[in-house]
Amino acid sequence: MLTKSQQLGLRVRRLRRRRHRSQAWLADELGVHVNTIARWEREGISPEHPALRRIGIALDCLAELLAALRRAQKHARGARKNERPSG
Repeated sequence: MLTKSQQLGLRVRRLRRRRHRSQAWLADELGVHVNTIARWEREGISPEHPALRRIGIALDCLAELLAALRRAQKHARGARKNERPSG
């Protein structure tokens, strides 16, 4: 099962590719190094909320990206509620 960060990274990659944009282009738009974009997409390192907003604006998908983030957060909260303490 993918973590919230991994799911978000995959979403960013899909959105970027759907718009036929390179990692270098997105990095330039956000003012970050291209390796930062690669880490977000590949390694599941989640961007901070201000960066997410800038990604959404750059890729013209702010609503879609934020909705995906909310779903992931809701799912994570539900999973934590279902965990039972051992002992």
